[in-house]
Amino acid sequence: MAEWQVNEDKAWFKKWWPKETPKNYNFEKISLGDFFERQRKKYSNEKMMWFIESWMTYEQAGQAIDSLATSLHKLGVKKGDVVAFLMPNCFQYVIGFYATVKLGAIATGINPTYKPLEVLHQIKMTNSKVLITLDALYGELARPIMNKTNVEIVIYTNIVDLASGLSGIKKTLGKMIGKIPKGKVDFPSAINLLDLLGAEPNLPKVEFDPTEHPATFIMTGGTTGVPKATVLTHFNLVSNAIQCVLWVGGEDPGVGDIGAIPL
Repeated sequence: MAEWQVNEDKAWFKKWWPKETPKNYNFEKISLGDFFERQRKKYSNEKMMWFIESWMTYEQAGQAIDSLATSLHKLGVKKGDVVAFLMPNCFQYVIGFYATVKLGAIATGINPTYKPLEVLHQIKMTNSKVLITLDALYGELARPIMNKTNVEIVIYTNIVDLASGLSGIKKTLGKMIGKIPKGKVDFPSAINLLDLLGAEPNLPKVEFDPTEHPATFIMTGGTTGVPKATVLTHFNLVSNAIQCVLWVGGEDPGVGDIGAIPL
């Protein structure tokens, strides 16, 4: 029996509810890291995501996640620290997100269409310690406000850095003629994300309650004032993922879903 019950004696359950979709469900209390590892083991060599002419399998993503998490730990990132992401949907975002939450740290995604003062507001409100940014976005959106933040570490990446399907020639020419955006990151001791992906995985053991520990801070739309940080726990996000499977109809290896909503 589910721990939280909804009243099934409602008109919409009787008339419109899909027969194959449960009205109540007992959601498992596990961390996002454990949830990902389960899928990694189950679908190891299956394609996990596609971006810019490139595929990445669950195992490839898992190796990158663990290497980055190890590197972040060596840099001093620990449970409860906040890592901000200033980038659009890309491989690096997914890898960075899971590397962060595996350490018990908290991810917060910054809207890449924000203005510098909006970026500053989110970084200060969430007390972000680390900024992982697209190099092309740093100069316009982050550089003007960095001296007003408590950010200690800046990690940068180019949009095509992990696009293995693009040849080196295409990447070089694309940057030269402006087809692939690029930018300079001049924060003191800024680190190239690629330099952190070669670490031998050695993650610390981190204990926390998935139902209580935050996984991410997501900003509201600011309808009644400035945007505010909404706290979502590991349990919130795992439950939501399972809800999507229950509603949409399960897992279909080889069948992809297009992600249009910003991460």
